[in-house]
Amino acid sequence: MKKLNESGFVLAETLIATVFLTVIFSMIYVNYYPLIAEYEKREVYDDVDGKYVAYWVKKIIENDSFGFSSADADKMNNKGYIGFKCTSISDVNQRSMCINIMNSFNIADDCGATTGKYCAYITHYRIGGTITPNFKDTVNSDDNFAVDFKDYVNYLPDFATGDPDNNKYRVIVVVRHQEGGNDYRSYSTMEVNK
Repeated sequence: MKKLNESGFVLAETLIATVFLTVIFSMIYVNYYPLIAEYEKREVYDDVDGKYVAYWVKKIIENDSFGFSSADADKMNNKGYIGFKCTSISDVNQRSMCINIMNSFNIADDCGATTGKYCAYITHYRIGGTITPNFKDTVNSDDNFAVDFKDYVNYLPDFATGDPDNNKYRVIVVVRHQEGGNDYRSYSTMEVNK
């Protein structure tokens, strides 16, 4: 009789330990899995190469030799973005530097002709929310933009209030990387004061 009671107690201990471990591993998995997804996003969102290109595009746009054409201004007012073009730079040295930077990162000179490819977009500082035109809505409704670019744009905050530094525009850069025979894109954004 004593032996029968011991086996019942061992069974109860095993069940309790199993439930306890299952709960612990479930909690770890539920909390750990989103961290992996966030790490994967950060691997291709705002990486060093993207920030480097975004910084130089920002500096070029802020220079007096860069200007918006009337067609660019119309597109910005209707669609909420324009493709960054080195040809919009009047200074020859600045244009040459711009072309060299864009070529070294495989970025197209005119995003209008290559929507969704590797390029730099100039948008209003606020890209979502109640503003018109809403860049997020434009990107989501246009099938020419790549799905991962749409994910990045939706990942960005709406910037519901203006920039404290009074930046009026934002540059969003799509950079192509080639590592170990693999091609992938990374994305970056930076505010522009123009």
